Amino acid sequence: MAADTFILDVEASSPCKVYIGEGILEGCADRLGGEPARKILAVCDGRVLSLWKEKLESFLGALDAEVTVFVMENAEHDKNMDTALRAVDVMASRSFGPDSCVMSVGGGSAGDLSGFVSDIYMRGVKLVHVPTSIIAMTDSCTGGKNALDHGGAKNLLGTLKQPYCVIADSSFLSTMPRRLLGEGYGEIIKYDVISGRDISMTEDMPLMIFECLSIKADFVREDEFDRGRRHILNFGHTFGHAFEALSGYEMSHGAAVGYGMKLICAWAASEGIASRSLYEHITAKLDMRGITGMPVFTEDEICSLIRFDKKNRAGGADLVVPRSPGDLFVMNVPFGDIPDLIREAYSWM
Repeated sequence: MAADTFILDVEASSPCKVYIGEGILEGCADRLGGEPARKILAVCDGRVLSLWKEKLESFLGALDAEVTVFVMENAEHDKNMDTALRAVDVMASRSFGPDSCVMSVGGGSAGDLSGFVSDIYMRGVKLVHVPTSIIAMTDSCTGGKNALDHGGAKNLLGTLKQPYCVIADSSFLSTMPRRLLGEGYGEIIKYDVISGRDISMTEDMPLMIFECLSIKADFVREDEFDRGRRHILNFGHTFGHAFEALSGYEMSHGAAVGYGMKLICAWAASEGIASRSLYEHITAKLDMRGITGMPVFTEDEICSLIRFDKKNRAGGADLVVPRSPGDLFVMNVPFGDIPDLIREAYSWM
């Protein structure tokens, strides 16, 4: 393994080791297979598989295990129960036992499907993530959350399943579409704000990935099951998920989270909770990555989707509100008050 590889231990009910570096995938093959997993189902994003066919075939061929490749041809649209049950059927037909493993190779959708399948098959088999998108590498590959879409609702079904290993090879990012790569910084800017640190948004991608995942590891260690402090990781997500859905999922997750952060920060500033300088700090960083302006949806459209957000409780939405970098809190806002909050935020901008 390369000397400049970062190794992060994520402390949870099932500990996870994360390897981060440029071009490290092939050198990590000996960390999987054999005793940990006799058979592996590799859930691969079809686009990633076509772009990196030789690299992935070399890696999967070097594993000390029987590997079956399961392709998600349209990863975002395949993140549902039908696809999950097809994966289960493949595993059962090939006599996968409790000593098996499910491995994701792709972005967040492949990770979601793999996490869900690994948790329900035979009451749980091992899980490995090989993230290939910037959001999967800096955020969703650790922490254990997975979710499937169902009945038109985003992330309605899901479990909490910790991976036992993550291999974040930043060389995969070289084939990400430029727009999506830039918009993926929405999640990275979130970590910059919630931590109060100045994350290195430079060309040193492994370092940036390590910084983001280290911050997330602190939240997971303190609140693995999302009952308290971990809620702060949802900064920008309540409105962001609504923007994603209203765009017909044409808007990327990173951009949507960026817009969600801007909206709630603008409201906080209008109320004197946060400063204008914090709003300007967030806006400037988002602008640098092409996340400019704000989406135009009505208050009623936004609120109709917020009502189905999985973080809701007590007849309202739990919104993560910033005071300053590193100082955020969760506030439950009654659904009836959210249209006024949205209007106030947009008017203040």
